[in-house]
Amino acid sequence: MTVLDLRDVTQVFGGRGQPVRALNNVSLGVSEAERVGIVGESGSGKTTLARIALGLTKPTSGRVTLLDRDVTELRSDHQRYIHRHVQMVFQDPLSSLNPRKSVRQIIALPLEAQRIGSPQDRERRVVELMDSVGLPSRMLDSWPSQLSGGQRQRVGIARALAISPKLLFLDEPTASLDVSVQARILELLVGLQAKLRIAQVMISHNLGVIRHAADRVAVMYLGQIVEQAPTARLYAAPAHPYTQALFAAVPAVGARKRHGAALARVRGEVASATNIPSGCPFHPRCPQATERCRGEVPVVSTVASGHQVRCHLHA
Repeated sequence: MTVLDLRDVTQVFGGRGQPVRALNNVSLGVSEAERVGIVGESGSGKTTLARIALGLTKPTSGRVTLLDRDVTELRSDHQRYIHRHVQMVFQDPLSSLNPRKSVRQIIALPLEAQRIGSPQDRERRVVELMDSVGLPSRMLDSWPSQLSGGQRQRVGIARALAISPKLLFLDEPTASLDVSVQARILELLVGLQAKLRIAQVMISHNLGVIRHAADRVAVMYLGQIVEQAPTARLYAAPAHPYTQALFAAVPAVGARKRHGAALARVRGEVASATNIPSGCPFHPRCPQATERCRGEVPVVSTVASGHQVRCHLHA
């Protein structure tokens, strides 16, 4: 079953002056219990995609379907439906938790907002959630300021799981944590996904994290998905020059970079979303660009089972 389906979604901000094209004809599906990773540089459209999926932003065009229900139009009943089935785990666990509420109150809040269960039922559910994310019940009356970064993130995960959503969005969930704590949080997420069968979409700049946290990866550049494939396939044989450059940028101590040559020849900076280049948006920086790349927008091509790339080199 498809939990979330974005079809030909475009998002343009600012109608006058210089409009910002944050998303350009993006299509992405997430199946039940699937783990999808989204990677790309800052400004590639990852956060805008998440806001549309969470019902916080209405797309300029395209269609958004959640559990076979069209929720493109952000009516109040659609937003309540989205918030019932899609939850978010934020990057900074401290700023995302209300400092004036206890752990007990923070985790119970979604249950109260959705009017789920009696006060006694909610209390039992909170205790269950604390156990599921590996926190002792003695912390129920603690304040966020009394917890470590890893403990705060576990509280954020427990809050997101409280109403048993079908889809969990994770925005750089380990970025602000120490490496050892990152590993424990990733292990927790993998275990919860296997146990609860909740679909996960993780946004991250960290290719190492995504490799261990996703079954499939979508690579974004200037508002487009330029490549998506099963994780093992993408890491073994990236097809788009931009994806190759991303992998080449990862430090490799004591080992030769597989895509080092591609990195050495990538030119310039990411173009502005107010002035996207013609043809392939990556062509001004691409070491393999041709005249066709400069004038013609590439279409999506299939290079292997489940492996799609938006590049003239593979048309």
